[in-house]
Amino acid sequence: MITFAELKELHGGSREQHLFEFLSTVLEPSPPLKTLLVPQLSRDLTGSSYIECLDAARDIVDAWNVEDKAIFVNSHPRIGQVSGLSALSAAEQAAKRTPEDVLQRLSELNQAYEEKYPKLRFITFVNGRTRAEIIPELDHLLSLADGIQEFGSEAWKKELQRDLEAIWLIAKARTQAGNF
Repeated sequence: MITFAELKELHGGSREQHLFEFLSTVLEPSPPLKTLLVPQLSRDLTGSSYIECLDAARDIVDAWNVEDKAIFVNSHPRIGQVSGLSALSAAEQAAKRTPEDVLQRLSELNQAYEEKYPKLRFITFVNGRTRAEIIPELDHLLSLADGIQEFGSEAWKKELQRDLEAIWLIAKARTQAGNF
């Protein structure tokens, strides 16, 4: 696999521009990605591989406040979303046609999740599973917490961390699959 430094050299452009292009491809574009993550990463990145870049990005995001982390999480599409997807999300989800009843159930579960965890979005590493196979996971997750989890509470922060872990798994899988 080509390294970050080699690809940057081949394509030219600024370090920040290249980082933004890479991260927007394997993550999802968001205001914190552009205004917080890319400038910090551009300044601090010492590794040469894309995986090292993602590891450094993860360390930076871990240090952010919960508001910025929540905005970053919410840049990811909802499970079952069919419009407004990034190129990779659309390609990953286009491979399997989903029955309307499954999309409707996911929409209901996404809404329940977002009510239970204000300012968060349910993220999971799908890894080849169908949308229908995600329903039990989301159902189970919703059954674990009673009532609305207040923004910034310990239960809310635990769920935020679970979402972030899923985002990094997705990004690494996309990177290792050669999507960039």
